Amino acid sequence: MAFQPIGSFVHNFVSFTQQRNVSEIRSTTLTQFLLNWTLAELADTYKQQEPSVVPETPTFDVTNVEDWYQYVVMPVLQRFLPNDGALMHQNIILAFHQVFYLNNSMDNDTSETVSEVQDVCSITLDKNPCGLTDAVENVAHVLHCAARSNLTISEETVMRLIVELTERLNSLIKELSTTNFNEVVSDFQQIFGEAESPSLTQEHLNDPDFIKLWFQIKLVPLLPYVPIDILSCLSTKNFSCPVFQTLVAEFGKHEPSVYPNSEIYQLFIRPFLLHDQPSVPRCFSSNQSAWLLNNFGVYSSIIRITDFYKLNSNFSGLEVLPLLSPSQIADLLILPLPTPPEKDVVIDRVFDFLLEFPEYMKLPEVLSSLLQRVVKLANFTANQLVSLIECNLPGNSKYSKVLWKMLLTKLSFVLDPALDVLANMPMATVGPSASQILDVIWEMRVSLLTDEQLMNSSVIAKWFSGRLSKFLPPESGSFLRCLSSRNLSCASYQQILQELIRNFNTLTGNQRLGIFNDFVLRFLSQPNSGSGCGSVSNGSAEWLMQNLGPFSEFLSLQQLLALNPYFNPLEALQLLTPVQDAELVLTFPTSVEKSVVINMVFDYLTKSPDETDFRSFLRYLVYYHFQLSTLQAADLAAVLACNRSSNSSGSRPAWKLLLSKASNVLDAALDLLTNTTLDPSNPAVSVILDSILEIRLDTFSTASLNDPAFSQRLRPFLPAVSPDFLSCLSRKGLDCSTYQHIVQILSSVQPRMTLTRQISVYTHFIKAYLTSNNTKSSCSSNTSNSGEWLQKNFGGFSVFASFQDLQMIYPNFIAMEALPQLTIRQLADVSATPNQLTSPDQVAMVMQYIPSQFFADFFDDFSPAILGHEDMLPIVVRSAMLQVVFDRANLSDPAVSDSVVSLWLQKRLPPLLVDLSPEHVAPFFRILAGRNCSIEQQGVEDLNSTISSLSDVTQKEIYNNIVQILTEPIPLQCYGDNYNRSFYSFLESSFMGFQFPNVTTFLSLMPLDRVHQLVNSIPPSDLADFLRRPDVVDNDAELCVIYSNYVQTSMFLETESLPEVVRRPTLPCVWPMALSSSEWSEVNAWFDQRLPSYLGFLTKSLISPNITHNSSCLAFQKLVSVLGKYYYTGADFTRPDVFNTIRAYLTSATVPRCYNPSDPKLNSTAWFVEYIGLFMPFLTLEDLQMFGSAQVIQVFTVNPLNIALVNNSGLPLNLTNYYTQLIYQQDSNFNPLLLPLLWRCVAPGPAFSQLTSEESNIVLQYLTTLCTALNPQVAAALAGNFGDNINAAAITALGSQSSGLSTGQIKMIKPEDLYAALSILSSVTDWNEGQARAIILSLMSSGLVKINSSSTLFMLGSLVVGVPAETFGSISGSQLITSSKNPSFLGYVLSAPQIVQQIFVTQIVSVNSNSDTIIQNVPDEMATQIPRAQLLGFSNNGRVITTLNQKTWKPQQVELFFENIAVESATTVLGSPNNLSSSLLQGFTCTGVRNVEKVQIKKLIKACRRKGRKKVPLVETQLTCMYNYIKNDSDATSFDLYPPDVLLYYDYSLVLQASCRFYFQELAEADFSVFSSVLSYKLTALFANARSCLGITNTTLTADTISVLGNMCCTLDGTYIKNSDPSILEKLKNCPDLTNAQAAAVEALLQSGKTQYGAPSTWDYQTLKNLGMLPLYLTSTFYSNFDKKTKQMFLEYFLKVIASNRVDIQKKRRMMEEIRKSNRNQVKSKRSIVNGCTVGTITQVTISDETFPFNYDDITQFNCCLSASTVKDNLAAITMKVDQVEYLQIVLSKLREAYAANSTIPEDQVQVLGPASRVASISDINLWTITQIDTLSALMDPSNGPWDPSLAKAIISKYLSNEGNTLGSAELSAIGGANLCSLDVDVLKNISQQSLKEADALMVSNCTTEKKKVLFTIATQAFATMTRSTFPVSSYQLTQPFIGGASLDYVRSLVPSNINMDMATFTSLDPNVVLNLTVSDVQGLLGSNVADLKSYENQTLVTVVPASEQMAASPSLFSHSSSLLLYEETHG
Repeated sequence: MAFQPIGSFVHNFVSFTQQRNVSEIRSTTLTQFLLNWTLAELADTYKQQEPSVVPETPTFDVTNVEDWYQYVVMPVLQRFLPNDGALMHQNIILAFHQVFYLNNSMDNDTSETVSEVQDVCSITLDKNPCGLTDAVENVAHVLHCAARSNLTISEETVMRLIVELTERLNSLIKELSTTNFNEVVSDFQQIFGEAESPSLTQEHLNDPDFIKLWFQIKLVPLLPYVPIDILSCLSTKNFSCPVFQTLVAEFGKHEPSVYPNSEIYQLFIRPFLLHDQPSVPRCFSSNQSAWLLNNFGVYSSIIRITDFYKLNSNFSGLEVLPLLSPSQIADLLILPLPTPPEKDVVIDRVFDFLLEFPEYMKLPEVLSSLLQRVVKLANFTANQLVSLIECNLPGNSKYSKVLWKMLLTKLSFVLDPALDVLANMPMATVGPSASQILDVIWEMRVSLLTDEQLMNSSVIAKWFSGRLSKFLPPESGSFLRCLSSRNLSCASYQQILQELIRNFNTLTGNQRLGIFNDFVLRFLSQPNSGSGCGSVSNGSAEWLMQNLGPFSEFLSLQQLLALNPYFNPLEALQLLTPVQDAELVLTFPTSVEKSVVINMVFDYLTKSPDETDFRSFLRYLVYYHFQLSTLQAADLAAVLACNRSSNSSGSRPAWKLLLSKASNVLDAALDLLTNTTLDPSNPAVSVILDSILEIRLDTFSTASLNDPAFSQRLRPFLPAVSPDFLSCLSRKGLDCSTYQHIVQILSSVQPRMTLTRQISVYTHFIKAYLTSNNTKSSCSSNTSNSGEWLQKNFGGFSVFASFQDLQMIYPNFIAMEALPQLTIRQLADVSATPNQLTSPDQVAMVMQYIPSQFFADFFDDFSPAILGHEDMLPIVVRSAMLQVVFDRANLSDPAVSDSVVSLWLQKRLPPLLVDLSPEHVAPFFRILAGRNCSIEQQGVEDLNSTISSLSDVTQKEIYNNIVQILTEPIPLQCYGDNYNRSFYSFLESSFMGFQFPNVTTFLSLMPLDRVHQLVNSIPPSDLADFLRRPDVVDNDAELCVIYSNYVQTSMFLETESLPEVVRRPTLPCVWPMALSSSEWSEVNAWFDQRLPSYLGFLTKSLISPNITHNSSCLAFQKLVSVLGKYYYTGADFTRPDVFNTIRAYLTSATVPRCYNPSDPKLNSTAWFVEYIGLFMPFLTLEDLQMFGSAQVIQVFTVNPLNIALVNNSGLPLNLTNYYTQLIYQQDSNFNPLLLPLLWRCVAPGPAFSQLTSEESNIVLQYLTTLCTALNPQVAAALAGNFGDNINAAAITALGSQSSGLSTGQIKMIKPEDLYAALSILSSVTDWNEGQARAIILSLMSSGLVKINSSSTLFMLGSLVVGVPAETFGSISGSQLITSSKNPSFLGYVLSAPQIVQQIFVTQIVSVNSNSDTIIQNVPDEMATQIPRAQLLGFSNNGRVITTLNQKTWKPQQVELFFENIAVESATTVLGSPNNLSSSLLQGFTCTGVRNVEKVQIKKLIKACRRKGRKKVPLVETQLTCMYNYIKNDSDATSFDLYPPDVLLYYDYSLVLQASCRFYFQELAEADFSVFSSVLSYKLTALFANARSCLGITNTTLTADTISVLGNMCCTLDGTYIKNSDPSILEKLKNCPDLTNAQAAAVEALLQSGKTQYGAPSTWDYQTLKNLGMLPLYLTSTFYSNFDKKTKQMFLEYFLKVIASNRVDIQKKRRMMEEIRKSNRNQVKSKRSIVNGCTVGTITQVTISDETFPFNYDDITQFNCCLSASTVKDNLAAITMKVDQVEYLQIVLSKLREAYAANSTIPEDQVQVLGPASRVASISDINLWTITQIDTLSALMDPSNGPWDPSLAKAIISKYLSNEGNTLGSAELSAIGGANLCSLDVDVLKNISQQSLKEADALMVSNCTTEKKKVLFTIATQAFATMTRSTFPVSSYQLTQPFIGGASLDYVRSLVPSNINMDMATFTSLDPNVVLNLTVSDVQGLLGSNVADLKSYENQTLVTVVPASEQMAASPSLFSHSSSLLLYEETHG
């Protein structure tokens, strides 16, 4: 590897020698190259040197190749070939000689005539001690230049070589530095650091690239300690600024990042920049940053800031703050600085910077960033590169060649296009880097052109006429020198030369000489250029122009001939210089006669327009003492008479020289010319005359001037007399006679004089003489009048005298005496002279002498004379003159040409138009009419120039005439069809300063078919000028016409300003344009640049929907933004008006308008921000829903900008809630922390699961204080986030949301933490039983809480729902009475299980068994728990009655004491029967009112007519009883007096046909489900009667009929429902139940789309809500019309409705199954057979969803997603929500799994099984723990559905199997009658009398007869002594539930008691007992109900045929029926 550089070197130079004749290269070049290259290796000798041995200094001759091999090559090769023998091998020596032994013969050739051009790439070794180092310094130059030549070695190769060598040298130095380097460092550095000044040429000083390489070789080895002498020496070099800056940069590269070497600055940078003129900044740049960086580099940080000011007087530290170090900034603040601003300004600016840019100290990062911007050029375009080349950059930085090379190399792909663009830019100029750029382009492009390409003219043209044209000629010669060295053809050379010649005149002399030497001479001197590069076949002039052009001036004639021996200078005289001409005359060796040569040269030079050439020529001749002494008179005459054409005259000194030399023959020569007519136009004649004057005239006397010989000799020359001659003559002291004589002589030759000569005679002779002081009386003594005087003294030259001259010369001159002699001009002068003409008559007199042909001439003189001074002439004179023009000039005559008229208008008429009278306006415009447009224009201009002198009347008349000529006869004839001309400018030029048209007139001037073109001809600035004119807008509509046609309206509004009066009507015109703009750039331009000053004129109309509905989305978006910041004061619209527009716009198209996810311009989801913006506060939920469906709008909701906007807009809660809902529809995982605080209250629970416990803590702080009804899922999620490690602090954080804790979590909490947080837990209101029980049991079992008093109960608060019933049974009743007085506590107890409430009341009752006391002690809401036996014997006092009326009762309770409160005295206490509570009235029975007055009974019945929640719940037996009491009354048909349910049992025969409609209208409110199965036949009769009454003839019921039928619609079959008016649905909503057929009909009617609910496709959440209770009965087909989300939302609402209405669980199950079925149908998938959970694991959060398990419609997924542990921890929550049997079975299965290890399910879990218990099997029950009454009560809860008798028996038996458990009153109440019947008789017999007595009424109708009898027996014993009356009515009432087991004796004992037994009770009697009753028995039992027997006649019965005597005895019994119908319960 170490040998690689040598191998590379040899390889490249061997290749070089093979491809080129090595002899062409000077050996010195190669010698020095090798020397420099091996310097690095020479340093190695120091390593081999023994410290004690002084090496012998070698005698080294650099010109001796052998020495090179011995002293240089061999030491180097020894490192790699240690064998000395190998080094002397012949092949190695031969190779060295072959490569490096060069021919040096040409080095000694010093002849000046050598044609070979010096090798510019060579370097001569110095013969001083620094010779070696100089060679080192120049190695870069050698390599650089060699690489540019045709060498095969490339610059890249050489540069790599140098870098490698440098690296090797640096590596060696580093090695030495680690050894004993100090011993040799001085010797080593002596080689590189010789104090001798570096021998750098000026070219080097200007070449940054060379300096870089030089620096690498020369200075890098010395770093970091460069010798002081070298630094000082460098500072004195005349480096160019780029080179200096390159050196600074290179030094900086080797400096540490901090504390660079200060000597570099002190010894080099600072002295260089100061140089010899410290007051003038060196390397100055207008860009302060560039100056600092380029000139100081890394050293800028160590320089005192004051130095910057010294080095640059324009320096400002404030402009380079980012570049200053902290210390420099401190100095800036502290030190006094020589330049402004003031110190306080400096301080402010500095600290502003420091605060705004704290990173300013990170200078390397800033520089790195800048560097990256330079390098990232991937997207650079050609135009950008052009700008860079033009230096169109900030600071106009000038880049070094290396930078340009780097830049252009990276931009090579756009370089050629950029050069093409630059070449085609007419005004483009290349910046100061042109030469450097050109050099780079040479290397990158031009040098790579092949020889063939260089001979291709198109290639040459493309590069030199095109791409490089802006760079030519180059500033440096390297480009041209290298170009000349290429193998150019002559044609290519000539083509390039022409490009260089093109800029010849702009070049300095040095530049011209440089091009000549570097390119022209070099090329033409090359052998391959041919004979001067071309033949002279086309003439020598052509050859000279093609090959040299103007550069030929640098060659002598001899050199020209050397270049081309065939060159003939006589053919190229016009191209020769005077020196070359002289050389031609003197030394040109040719066969042509010398005289011919002289004549040719003289002829040419005297014709030359440049007199200096002739002078130079003559001076050169004189210099060589050219003599003319042999010249003869004839020869001189010939020379004088020579007719020289053109303007040649020769030099006056030359003629004087010539004539002086020939003075002896001059007179004779002149005599020979006496009769010769010389051409006065020949300039030589005048020059000769002047020369004669100098030679002869000065010697003449005055007498001689009168000598005819003199005049004869000069006569041929006098027509060309010069001003000098005349002036000299006028000063000769002539008398008047001589003067007048000469005037006559000159007058005689006047015709041959040019006009100029004639004027000169007048000026320099006549006028000069007459105005001289020597002239007496103006030579007027011999004249009689002014006319004669003029003739004698002026002769024919009087025409040149002005009237003023005449007056001046002869003050007594009278114009009127000389009118005939005066010229037209002079007459004009007279007329223009003040006081000469004073009246129209004098005007007429003068005008007599003006012939018609000179009429115009007169005014040509007159008008200019008075122009600007018109007021010097009276108005009447001017007016008379104008009238003369109108009369004589005939300018209105079409025969007079336009040119003539134009002349008049331009020169003659203007001064006459001053003070123009109105009468002269029309004649003037008649002149213009029909004329050329320029004539019309000129005429108006003339008038305009006088406008200040014109009256208003005249100006108005002029305006009218201008309008007329513009429209007649051809409109705008003078505008033409060139619409590039501004119509406004045209009108400006037409009307000038006169009144300008307003908008209406402006448009009226335009033909209708040209309005568009004419308007658009006006540039914006012109249009603005027009509209800024006062009162220009006279019609707003016409203004809009302009804007609508103007295509530059945008630019106009952007660049021009208008007054307010114009802006206001402008806005409506351009507003639609702004609104229609559809590109952001345009939209922003409209609203930000064009309209800001107009928006203040917005009106309600402009922002109305009518205007804005067609706006583009982007424009409307911008409008919303603008109006959001609008200043509404003074506007006629308000922010609500704007919102109305927004709403109309956003709903006027497919919603959501202006959103398209595939359109980049419309895909922003910040839709609300962009299109509603600050008008959000006006948004309502209804508005939002109008903008699009939830699925569409939800896309926008998650955008944070929208969220922020909605949050800050104060929107109603329903809107923000809906918005939040949409957020989570769009993104279910949206982080709730990103929501506004209040929105979190309605965020879905699962979203909170992603929070950490810490985040949950924070969220809870707000949720618990801000939210009123938090979603249970939220609480569950937040609670779940705390995991199982929950302590008191966590509970405190959860607060009211602690109910979100799962039962499993609660069980994991330490009792101490529960107790510590009890104040929190006791206030949570939504515990389920499982949670509350878990907390209570934990507290109780730990002993921390003992529940034994009211205080502990109060402490527990809401947790009392979890207190076991047994615990309440252990608390004294008095304590419970105290507790019940607390409303909060009472509320908690009422939510506790029934068994707890029952025990609670039982304990209170035990305090005092007195009935009056009991009702006082027991809370009103808990009265239903009072045992019935305790409700007898109430006092009749008002307090008791009032108390009874306040409480809530069961019907079985009230019927026991109804007679007490039904009597009139009791109701009087309350005010009337109407004041009885519905709870009391429900106890109405025939038994209870048996002793009440009938009138009172009717009042009671009427009091039962109540609706809504106050409706009295009555059953059939009560209703029939009521009917029996009122049916015979006169007001029985007043149907609106009685409860509608009573009307159900009316005998329809009582209803009159006329009032039947009224009957059915009142019946419409009845509950038709009240009918028992026995009397259900009455429904058919009722509807039949309704059909008859209402005229119903088919199944199609009208809306009116339906409104009459009301609730009877609940009894109709499906046919009626499907065919009837849709309003029937509203009636069906009230039905307590629907059959399947009815439900199907309802669904069919809905699906028809004909109802008020619309087509199924339009149904939504609100539709479901509006359907009331109907969804309970609808099928999956119906629910398939709703998406899953809608159904879930509906269930959240509807499940609460179901719960509040206590809907049967079976109905709920059916509905849920249909909904789930619809879900499954919608996804079109069967039940999953996949074992894994895909829907989502069921957690406490999932369970907390009010619709759980709605999302698990696939039972398999429910099974997979539900874990046993989840069931265990959340059983109560699950069973509260899961209702379907198969789901409940899974729950039970998971529960068994959870407790499989224990084989027993804990009691607290059994207590919360709820409906899941109903799907249990005997094996399940066997696993349950059932020891507590709470458990038995929970399992027997009827709300969970009926029990299978066997299962009920198993549960009860399991309970009873526990020691101490019996069928007490509490157990009996909990079990209920139906479940009690499942027990065996033996078990029932064990029920105590007291237990049955204190239990609720038990319905045991399903018991067997045997069981009924057992229970009846116990009941009769229990209630036998309960009445204080001898009449056992109360006893009957108490035992009535068990009467089915009564004996015949008991029944017969009731007959005399007047009990009014109802038919339901009667039919429940044992059939055997009934069969043994007599008619009287039946009559006695039924009492007032006996009439109801008729209603039962159609039922299966047992007919008892009584004895005839019995019938006879009881005829009243059968007045209603032919027989007594006794009902037997049939059991099969």
